[in-house]
Amino acid sequence: MRFNAVDVAGELLLELALPLLTFFLAEEFHVSGIIAVVVAGILKASRFRRINPLEAEVSETTEVVWKAVTFMLNGSVFLLFGVEMVFLFEPILKSPLYNDLLVMGLCVVLTLALFALRYIMLWAYNTFFVFDKDEKENGRDLLILAFSGVKGTVSIATILLLPNELKTSYPILLFLVAGVTILSFLIGLLILPYLAEPSQEETENLIEIAILTDVMKQLEKELYHTRAKSTLYMVLDNYNERLVQLTIAQEGKDIQEEWTDLMLLILSVENDGLEQAYEEGLVTEQAYFAYQRYLRSMERRINRSLVSSLTYIFLVIFRLARLLLHEIVTFGASSRQWLAGGGPRLSRDDADDLALLYLENTEIIVDALEDLRGVYHDSLIQFVQEWRIRETAIIGDGGFVNRILLREQAYHSREMLNAYYLERKAIFDYEREGLLTSSEANKLRAQVNQLESFALKDHSPSLNLARMRRE
Repeated sequence: MRFNAVDVAGELLLELALPLLTFFLAEEFHVSGIIAVVVAGILKASRFRRINPLEAEVSETTEVVWKAVTFMLNGSVFLLFGVEMVFLFEPILKSPLYNDLLVMGLCVVLTLALFALRYIMLWAYNTFFVFDKDEKENGRDLLILAFSGVKGTVSIATILLLPNELKTSYPILLFLVAGVTILSFLIGLLILPYLAEPSQEETENLIEIAILTDVMKQLEKELYHTRAKSTLYMVLDNYNERLVQLTIAQEGKDIQEEWTDLMLLILSVENDGLEQAYEEGLVTEQAYFAYQRYLRSMERRINRSLVSSLTYIFLVIFRLARLLLHEIVTFGASSRQWLAGGGPRLSRDDADDLALLYLENTEIIVDALEDLRGVYHDSLIQFVQEWRIRETAIIGDGGFVNRILLREQAYHSREMLNAYYLERKAIFDYEREGLLTSSEANKLRAQVNQLESFALKDHSPSLNLARMRRE
């Protein structure tokens, strides 16, 4: 079946227009527009879905769009409620007929009564109507359900839909409803984190780490039989980077913060080494900007949530200031090169100079890490040293500039597609052996599909040494 972007856009527009058209048509026939929209949504969701490229593309696109629309609508509902609150609370708080403390105390009592009633109803249902012991909820789960209640957005939207006549005739009723809604929402936000069980995400990465390790072992075996060693090395680099990220995420927050600190240290050493090498005339203009690209990619990989904002901002601003100063001194060499429509053209001498610079920086980094033993975890220091030395060993395999500095990715290569195939095969094997549940396996498969889709759509040009080799 042939389709194009117009078909997907048309399907998306029809799906976005469906609730609006349904609501207005229902109002024209003097029936509930909200109920009509709910029924239309249920019918739309329960329809038979065909499996074809158009349906798959529409499903993927609409899922992303609806998530964004839902997020914006949820925010707008709370914004409107904030505006409406003035008109709901002002008549009561400023009226001499009502005691403010008494009314607020009544809101608190009604909120507590609401939570108690929810818990009693849930306990009764769980005790007298759930007969399977495996499906019965424990006390903590019942409390979580009681404090969760109806979604806050639904309750607030219900208040906003009340007719204006009711708001004028029964202001105290609306005040109590709005007060109970806000209190129940805020109390739930405060209490639910303590009732919920601690996240177990730390243990979920073990199987994924094992899967990626198996895939890398298979790819390393293929190195002895393939002629496209350079492309396969790039695929291995991609998987090795994913493996490092999962390994660090597997550890506790303390280790993650220390890893981020060490990455900032390495970035600082790399930047200082580059500036010194350029001042001493050891690298050319083209090599300087190629290495700056590598530093920018390293900077983007740092998890900013785990480091002091002041430290990160200071380091980045300091590096950008030096880069700007370099541009001023060289009269905008990088800008002129960019306007000319090309990136840095690296000669073989440039590649050798950059490899030598990387080796010298590595030596400084390894020595600096050794001095930090006792300050950071020894196991993490050892891991970072081995990771850096392993990256440096690529120099002996060739293709250093493409694989480390310019990070050329073989997105559309047969080797990358084969790696995704091996990853899917490993997921299937782990699921068949009972090491993965069906839901966990499907989650990993969806992740592989997402990575493959992103890789195939990426057409960004990458710098390489193809011109240099031809010369």
